[in-house]
Amino acid sequence: MGLVFDIDNLLQARIVNDRRSFDGVTKLMFNTSIIDVFRLCKISLYRPLTEHSLDQAMTPLWSLVKKLKKNNLSTVPGTDEYYEWVDDLMYRVSDLLGKISGNIAKLENAGQEFEKMTKIQSDSVTELAIKKESFKVAARMYKREIEPLNTFLDKHTRYEDGDGIFLTLEYFRSFFETIQDTSNSFIILSYELQYLDLFSPIKKVANLVSVYLQKTHQSLKEQSAIENAYAIVLQAYEKTLGSDMRTKFIDFDDLKKLNVDITTPSIGRLTPFRAEKSSSFLGIVFNELATRAQELNPEELDKV
Repeated sequence: MGLVFDIDNLLQARIVNDRRSFDGVTKLMFNTSIIDVFRLCKISLYRPLTEHSLDQAMTPLWSLVKKLKKNNLSTVPGTDEYYEWVDDLMYRVSDLLGKISGNIAKLENAGQEFEKMTKIQSDSVTELAIKKESFKVAARMYKREIEPLNTFLDKHTRYEDGDGIFLTLEYFRSFFETIQDTSNSFIILSYELQYLDLFSPIKKVANLVSVYLQKTHQSLKEQSAIENAYAIVLQAYEKTLGSDMRTKFIDFDDLKKLNVDITTPSIGRLTPFRAEKSSSFLGIVFNELATRAQELNPEELDKV
């Protein structure tokens, strides 16, 4: 094993392209083909497709479009120059398609995990810490990987440096049809359909993670508010535990930090009720009582 994985042997076999040391740490630069083999075995090894990496993947395609528009590429099928740039085009389109498919599979698994977590409600300190950390991971993944890929696979996306993948493929397909290269035109059409099929799963992942972020953000805000309020009330309560009997009740001034929006007005003592004692007033009262008594059922008169 030591002989097989000896650095010099790996360099000689071109499994490792380079070896560099930074601050006492040795870093090995593996051949990309070797890394691709490992990624086939473990989906989590796929490099995230960020906005920058997607832009880098589109740059060669935009360059081919510009050269075609300027007539700097061969447009005669059957010539070596024609096959050379067409092969390069097909390779880049298929390579990018494979990378996107792998990343979407990884993101789908992550989206399902986040969906499960939205159904778990726990207020324990440990679970709350895990929820906060999970929220950070999900927010970073959404901003860094999901949102750029979702935009990238939209049919109408345009960038500052050129059209999105669908409009670019549509341009190449139209070009091949113009010069009657039906074979390559059909291949580009098949790529368009495969890219189109990828939009639905990434859109679903984006919705799952978005819902998770909204629910978790609201939950963390509520939990944080509860913890903050509890700390304020507890601090005010602890002031009443001393031997001074003048502080046996919580001082409301200590609760001003709660910032209660609704103020409770103080209620003064009610004035005593005095009944009128004039004969005319009493006559009205007794007449009213008699009228109400007559309206009762006969069997209830005894009770009255």
